[in-house]
Amino acid sequence: MKITLIGIVSNRNSDLYKSANIKLLVPEVEESGYGIVPTSSTTTQLSIGDALAISLMIENKFDKLDFKKFHPAGNLAKKLKTASDIMLTGSKIPFINENITMKNALKVLDLKKQGFLVVTNKRGLTKGVFTDGDLKRLMQKRHIINNLKIKNFITKNPFVVKANTLATDILAQMNKRKITNVCVYDDKNKRKTIGIIHIHNLINLIK
Repeated sequence: MKITLIGIVSNRNSDLYKSANIKLLVPEVEESGYGIVPTSSTTTQLSIGDALAISLMIENKFDKLDFKKFHPAGNLAKKLKTASDIMLTGSKIPFINENITMKNALKVLDLKKQGFLVVTNKRGLTKGVFTDGDLKRLMQKRHIINNLKIKNFITKNPFVVKANTLATDILAQMNKRKITNVCVYDDKNKRKTIGIIHIHNLINLIK
């Protein structure tokens, strides 16, 4: 079949050594465990196998995202999921215009059930976010809010992530910042929101 055979052996006289196209001769070692249990030799083989695997990864530029591609259902793949894999998009994003009144904004907040709103200008660029927490703090200061413009009460420059940011890194940052939602932005424009992530999605994914 003309398949290249790599032989990893310690016996020059073995059929494998003689047949191999690429010969890797391993020093003979004395086994621990009375010299009869394969221990030292298996450790040697394992080390060579690991060295070959890592060398090939480097040579072929095989990175951790390639693991996700070839082993999508494994635990490693879960940890390697990115924002683009788990974010909500399209109509699920709670977009509202910055000039909308609080009365109408709260309707969207209740409808979308994401715990926050993504506030944009007329060009569709994100100006900030308005969260359940922001609403509670506003209600403590003012009893009548229906006709207030939401743009006056948003959190400007919120924490945002790129689409290729690892889910584990996002969760760590959200825990550190004590936030429950995050916007995912277009690589070309940090103010262009293309998706959102809720912390519950991250916890369910990683655990």
